[in-house]
Amino acid sequence: MTPDANPEHFSADSGQILGAPPSEASPGITPHHSHAIPGNPSAEATAAPAGNDQLPAAIARLPWMRLELGSRVVVRYRLDDGLHDALGILLEKAPTHVVIDTRRGRVKVDARTMVTGKQVPPPPQI
Repeated sequence: MTPDANPEHFSADSGQILGAPPSEASPGITPHHSHAIPGNPSAEATAAPAGNDQLPAAIARLPWMRLELGSRVVVRYRLDDGLHDALGILLEKAPTHVVIDTRRGRVKVDARTMVTGKQVPPPPQI
């Protein structure tokens, strides 16, 4: 599916800026999903200058910031051991990460590791 076919879908290939510094893991969140990537600049090196009026608009354009809190989402992210998916309810979204309540618990996905994601329908009723 292309990003144009579903406006809630985002992809690293879409040309969107996905890089953001990681933040500390919150209690109850799987910590290995939020880690620094070697070779990426530090938060100080990527911070916007004070008074930058374009920063709020740039944050609003981050694809995951358009996902609705409380909605069911899937986010694919890359770690050293390969690709992973987090499927569940979006609890938190920030320029640096998202937190998803999955069947295995809360997962924090760092923005720099995100590959793609989208809002998905509710699970089928059995």
